[in-house]
Amino acid sequence: SPIELRARIASGGNDVELVVPKSSAGGIVELYQASDVEQLLSRPDSLRLMNAPVEADLVWRLSTEQKAFFRGKLRSGAVMGDYVPRITVNPQPAEVDDGGQWTLTVTATNLTALSYQWQFNGTNLSGATGPTLNLAKFGEANQGEYRVIVSSVAGSVASTTARVSLRVIIPPAPEGMVWIAPGTFTMGSREDEPYRYPDELQHVVHLTRGFFLGRFEVTQMEYQSVMGLDPSFFKGVNLPVEQVSWMDATNYCGKLTLMERQTGRLPTSWRYWLPTEAQWEYACRAGTTTATAFGTKLNSTQANFNGHFPYNGVSVYLPDAPYINRTSTAGSYAPNAWGLYDMHGNVWEWCADSYGDYDLGGTVDPQGPSVGDFRVLRGGGWNGPGRDCRSAHRIGLPRGFVNSFIGFRVVLVRDP
Repeated sequence: SPIELRARIASGGNDVELVVPKSSAGGIVELYQASDVEQLLSRPDSLRLMNAPVEADLVWRLSTEQKAFFRGKLRSGAVMGDYVPRITVNPQPAEVDDGGQWTLTVTATNLTALSYQWQFNGTNLSGATGPTLNLAKFGEANQGEYRVIVSSVAGSVASTTARVSLRVIIPPAPEGMVWIAPGTFTMGSREDEPYRYPDELQHVVHLTRGFFLGRFEVTQMEYQSVMGLDPSFFKGVNLPVEQVSWMDATNYCGKLTLMERQTGRLPTSWRYWLPTEAQWEYACRAGTTTATAFGTKLNSTQANFNGHFPYNGVSVYLPDAPYINRTSTAGSYAPNAWGLYDMHGNVWEWCADSYGDYDLGGTVDPQGPSVGDFRVLRGGGWNGPGRDCRSAHRIGLPRGFVNSFIGFRVVLVRDP
């Protein structure tokens, strides 16, 4: 007796495949509209037989612009549902250790052979055509959404999406450092900001990784304890170290990283380094959008710079304003909203980036130009005017340059 085949026809002229089992030599003999089993389909020309021998599975296609149920009569065989893949176990989401592995698995049932195609963030993965997908040596580049398309002669089904992410081990906050959560901000200055420069083009930056940043600029005592010397012009254990080049600063970071790893206080996946320019400005602004972290103006009671030239939107000389004409002790002025001191003034701070125009297309965790001898400095110094201390202001100097108005602060980041 005849057996019904059922398939839902999507609107918009989509195709449906009706599969005839190998045992059904006669194939489909009639096709009726579900609403009227006595009337044959009015467009028989849209029904066509694929070029296949009688002994093989026969596939019929029906194009329609209407949404309805259709059914075909078979002389013998099984119902259509037995030939559409059915997923019984979906791949599971997970957090994976850096360098670890994770296996994604799908289980599907069907009366015919199945094929598989794994996808990563919506794109097919080359060679990933089995029921399992092994993610070995997992890293940040492997984070994302995975799913698998399971197919048979009757059609395809997609598994649920499994997000696999990197398990981040955040070390305890080192003394004197502040955790800066990932986030998005507008880098650069507004076109109407007084004393802005053309290299401060505004653009939105996304920082996807949190990091620790030094609460203070590196002091002479800290530098001496790691490097065994103090090159500073103005002496004082709690004064910022100065007269250090970009190479001196990065050498300090490398040695500090090695020392902390040897003591077991620092995981091997983390290191001390100079902040990127984007990290520095993000932390300096601390959620603000004004010229400084303290608003649209800055005077020398708020930061250590040449107070005769405050920043207030106009050129002015104040002979009686405070100006100490040297570096100041860490913590002498109020911090910004995130608890960071001297982001404005005291000493210019080296950043990791080479100096150059912003890459407006590279706004996710930007690293700056890949080549260049000039390195970025930020924040302004004790001897300069207030306009140099603006959050967006940037300069570039040779990486071997030293002066008593140049120092640095460190960032603690996860290795790339």
